[in-house]
Amino acid sequence: MKFSASTLTAAAVLLASGSAADDTILGAFIFGRHGDRLTKPTSTLTTLGAHQLLSSGQFYHARYLDPESSLHIEGLNLTYHESQLSAQAPNSGVIQMSQWAFFQGLYPPLNTLKGLSAEISENEVISLSESLANGTDLDAPLEGYQYVVSQGVDEDAPANIWIKGDESCPNFDASSQRYYQSSEFKTLNESTFDFYQGLSSIVAGGIPKAKLNYANAYSVFDYINVNSIHNGTFAALVSEDDFNRVKWLQDRYTTDLNYNASDSTTVIGAKTLLTAMFTNLNDTLVARQPLLSMFTGSYDTFSQFFGLTGLIDKDPQTFGGLVNYGASIVLELFKTEDDSTPRVRFLFRNGTESTDALTPYPIFGQDVAGIKFTDFEDLVNENAIHDLQGWCTACGAWKLDLCKPVAPVYEAFEKLLAENNVGILGTASSDDLEQTLRIILNTDSSGLTLAGAGGIGAGVTIGVFLIAGLIFLACKKLRAGGGTKAPVTSAKFEKDDLSSTQSTV
Repeated sequence: MKFSASTLTAAAVLLASGSAADDTILGAFIFGRHGDRLTKPTSTLTTLGAHQLLSSGQFYHARYLDPESSLHIEGLNLTYHESQLSAQAPNSGVIQMSQWAFFQGLYPPLNTLKGLSAEISENEVISLSESLANGTDLDAPLEGYQYVVSQGVDEDAPANIWIKGDESCPNFDASSQRYYQSSEFKTLNESTFDFYQGLSSIVAGGIPKAKLNYANAYSVFDYINVNSIHNGTFAALVSEDDFNRVKWLQDRYTTDLNYNASDSTTVIGAKTLLTAMFTNLNDTLVARQPLLSMFTGSYDTFSQFFGLTGLIDKDPQTFGGLVNYGASIVLELFKTEDDSTPRVRFLFRNGTESTDALTPYPIFGQDVAGIKFTDFEDLVNENAIHDLQGWCTACGAWKLDLCKPVAPVYEAFEKLLAENNVGILGTASSDDLEQTLRIILNTDSSGLTLAGAGGIGAGVTIGVFLIAGLIFLACKKLRAGGGTKAPVTSAKFEKDDLSSTQSTV
């Protein structure tokens, strides 16, 4: 499929039918999926994928930045201002490049905006050209390309939990393992085994026959889908019925792995994203910056968000499966003409085609037209994970380096040392700290609380120095053994000859 200028323009001007034209839009938070890519393990964003995200950026430019739009965000400039945009994406090729392509559409070259509106001040386009002292005239490169600042987040950084909260989360991995042991999974795996094995002639050389099973539903679909898009010879081999069944099974697999109503650990990624959404919108409301936030992530977070907010249970046909490339969810902060009370509404756009509308839906069983921001805050307090310590607790991830500084026993020990003017290298694991404290201070398995640490006082100064010495030895031992940093997991599961890797890109 070739993208023409008319196709991109049509996509850009399509606005939501569910937003009242007389509403005042105060701000928005967008969470988007990356664009088309090649099969794993490549991290290559295709030309098609770049066009998809460019189109998505154009769509939201027309909605929120164009001053002639009835849904223009109040106070948001047509051109890029760093204080008005908050943007984050993982430091991984496809996702990060997708966000860059999105911004090329959201903030197009200045030359394409010149004369569009009187709101473009001369100061904003002054960089289009300049004259040097030697008489040389220069035009801005790339038609006045706008350089948008986005925060790239490493997978082991604390900020990563807000974008990919299920990553490196032991309890999420454990919940996935439980699914693999469930009777539901085993029944599906057995009943679909012959179907998957029958695909061997189609995917020969791409997927080993031993891995053609429901345990690899995502990988099988991904391989067939990517090659059906980019390989005409391959596409001719796949019947419509086979493709639809592979897609249906993958949708079931993705939903079951990322949402279990009786297991809150399956939606950990949504719980952290919800906090990021609230935090950014609250900053918009209180400080008027940022006015627009854009996070780019993975399909599994979409499924978890749909599960957490009740959308899968209410409308499984729309929300119970893999979202399309370039899909986006939006939380829009607004006020109505008749009521100045700030409100929030949720909207979903499943793709980047001109026919993909941005449609409002009710979340947490609330009104589709939106809820008061204060009510939204209550829902966030009830359903979200609010900080790194909460994430480390929910994930049982205390052995990760990023969790050590917020471990309760670590905090208690640091306070004890500070009260006695003792310094220590902060490289020991929480388990080592806790074990040492219990031995020296003769505490039970309940651990040492902050209050308990404060109550010990200066009378244990000698003990504190002894503890510091033992911890120093523990640190030395840890360094010799390669440290305590746990490897980042990719949710690999194996049973007999079954194995599955839940790719989240």
